[in-house]
Amino acid sequence: MDITAADVESLKAFLYQRIDALLIQTPDADPMTRALRALEALASSAVGSAEWHLEQLAAGVEPDSPLWLSRVHGLRSAWSDLVSAARQWSDEPGFDAYRWREVETDPKRAAQHHLQEAERRAALSSQRTAEQA
Repeated sequence: MDITAADVESLKAFLYQRIDALLIQTPDADPMTRALRALEALASSAVGSAEWHLEQLAAGVEPDSPLWLSRVHGLRSAWSDLVSAARQWSDEPGFDAYRWREVETDPKRAAQHHLQEAERRAALSSQRTAEQA
């Protein structure tokens, strides 16, 4: 998958719209505001990293050189962070499931990550159910 500046911009807009909508509804002193601000900071950092890596790749780095591979890896990492955050709203209109997918070069690492994330969500769900009972 080729990641473009337009992809990064559309994913950024999607995330920021959701974060901003929640921030408007949440009082400043609420702990949720801190969590949303943390997500906003992480998203901003990932967007900046993705944009920087795209600019560096466009500047004419020799393909398959160590520098090129480093830039591609950095772009993929930032992109995956953004996709991971946006996936929390994958059931909402505007989520582009076709374009917004993680790009992982190591299939074992990707599988391990997804397994860990599923286990974490299951544990959290069990905890919520126990607290509600």
